[in-house]
Amino acid sequence: MKRQRKEYLTRREKTVDFLIGFIGWFILNGLWWGGLSLASWLLLQFSDTPAGTDLTQFLESIGEVATAVLLILPLLLNLALLIRFAFTRYWIAIGAASAFASLLLLTICAGIVWTVACFTILASATP
Repeated sequence: MKRQRKEYLTRREKTVDFLIGFIGWFILNGLWWGGLSLASWLLLQFSDTPAGTDLTQFLESIGEVATAVLLILPLLLNLALLIRFAFTRYWIAIGAASAFASLLLLTICAGIVWTVACFTILASATP
């Protein structure tokens, strides 16, 4: 089944799709990371067995693999959804890319503020 590119007739349709992509990106990724946090908490709760047992080692090895997969999977899903929406409903893709870019910009600004704060604190310290 071939997906057809949506033809936008009004500016309102573009705006709605952009907002769906922008807000939807935060919602989907927030739910994903909330579920990941819950899963890691549950894994820690169930792995309270005495150290050195085979079960503990098994749970630790499964936890490492599961953590790696669960950390890589959202990156791949975000990329796949961006590519899919770029070909079908490109204003949703632009909204999702804008959400990602806005968080990247916030991270850069927070890094600059943190760096200035650290240098200020270190420079004002008296020996």
